[in-house]
Amino acid sequence: MGDLRLILHIGGGKTGSSYLQHCFALRRAELEAAGVVYPGHDGSGRAALGAPTSGNGVALARFLRGDHDEPGAVLQALDGALAEAGARDVLLSSEFFEAFREDRFASVATSAERHGFRVELVYYVRSVAGQALSAYRQRVKRHLETRDFTQWLVETYRFRKGDIAAKLERVLPRSALRVHNFDAVRGDLYTHFAEVALNAEAARIVVPPAAVNRSLTDAEVALMRHLNGLLDEPAQGAFVGHALIAAPACGETGTCISREQFELLRELASGQMEQVNRLLPEAEAIDVLGPADRMRENPSEALSDNERMLATVLAALVRERAA
Repeated sequence: MGDLRLILHIGGGKTGSSYLQHCFALRRAELEAAGVVYPGHDGSGRAALGAPTSGNGVALARFLRGDHDEPGAVLQALDGALAEAGARDVLLSSEFFEAFREDRFASVATSAERHGFRVELVYYVRSVAGQALSAYRQRVKRHLETRDFTQWLVETYRFRKGDIAAKLERVLPRSALRVHNFDAVRGDLYTHFAEVALNAEAARIVVPPAAVNRSLTDAEVALMRHLNGLLDEPAQGAFVGHALIAAPACGETGTCISREQFELLRELASGQMEQVNRLLPEAEAIDVLGPADRMRENPSEALSDNERMLATVLAALVRERAA
């Protein structure tokens, strides 16, 4: 193996992946000059403008989770990207990398070694409550979810970051893993990523502040849940959700959960947090609540009669637009 690296940024979900992909796409030329190739993809232009995408590693992510129709073509494309890197590191990013199969990961590592690259991996995690609430808000925004947060936790949610951490330890040596707490570094996420995963020259690249794919607030979630019960398909809900995230936040931001939700999350994450924390720097250990997370008796927001009426009108307009 040579000194070159194939760097896989695997997310995780709701840890600023869309923002980092925006930075990578926006500064591709500067990164290349700093010795890091970030291959382009169909959504590169949108990502550079600050629109949420799934990064430049989607095809490889599909291969890694075992559901790609033409796996040979994916490895061929990877071979091409590595061969064309010109003695520079290669960076691929997708939150979908989380769902990898170990045998498929071994195939990628073998391809990388053939071209003189070693695989390194960057993975951000966050507090259990922060991750769960952000995942729920994303589901409300994109999947016509009408259940409240507690009901969704009981019926659907599972905290599996420990299982992912265990897989990472099986496929790569600890020295090749860059696992960090998003809550501890989110204030300057690009610089942190560049410092721990790229190089000093890449860390000096200036990226403008941007809010990419922000989470909905409690008030916006209440509105979306009501709208989701009136809409016909997820694309309609996604249309409204993206309109909301493009506007200034309405209502309280951040993570706020009830005591009941806290106890549910602590039970759901039992045993998993310890596995994750084995890979984190001691000062960055995660817990159910992060430094900015709070508990209060009634964190959800109800819609007023006027808001319900306006939401009904809005749903009618969205359905008509989609017809």
